[in-house]
Amino acid sequence: MVYVKRTTMEITTFVLSILAFIISGFSFWYSFLKQSDPIFSISRWTAFGISNNGKNGSTFIVKISINNPSIKPTTIKDLVIIAKTENGKKIIYEPIMLWDLTYYIESMGVAKKIVEFQKGQIPLPISIPAKESFQFDYEILFMPQDKFTTIINNEDGSFELEVYALTDKWKDYNLISYQKILEDDIKNLQNGNFSGVLSTSSIEYRKKLNKRLK
Repeated sequence: MVYVKRTTMEITTFVLSILAFIISGFSFWYSFLKQSDPIFSISRWTAFGISNNGKNGSTFIVKISINNPSIKPTTIKDLVIIAKTENGKKIIYEPIMLWDLTYYIESMGVAKKIVEFQKGQIPLPISIPAKESFQFDYEILFMPQDKFTTIINNEDGSFELEVYALTDKWKDYNLISYQKILEDDIKNLQNGNFSGVLSTSSIEYRKKLNKRLK
């Protein structure tokens, strides 16, 4: 029987080769085999005044874009917003139509028909190819699922909006974004008026930045 004595250099080279193989395998899995969830970007949070049984209520308009980092196409089946008030009330808002908010703002004070701001139905479900992104052409107007139940501006106080999505890869709706709406943001909002709301996540990041600067 012949024994081969390996040098330290040979052992080191062998170990490095094994590590390189493992890293290469992981990189291949991560780049070509790993299934990734879609990434949602929710912006331009806007409260929109509506009339509800003689009271001032609110509905909501947001801009949504989606990135699919996965190696396979993904289908977005549905999007909803759930408004949660401080007194425990929960209201489901569903996507109704694409809404040209920019044109609406520019036309304030000018006689326009409501159909001029509507840009068609929400194209759901939508399929996003692998490694590609999708952005709705216009903002999405969410209206209450129950037409008689909305946020009542001067009664419900502050509340949170939670945005949920349903995809072909998820068994249930997943929370993808949230937004805090303060009472002062909408208490004077009347039918047809709008109020832009600062992004909650942006406010939190700015608080961290301010602490760093002090």
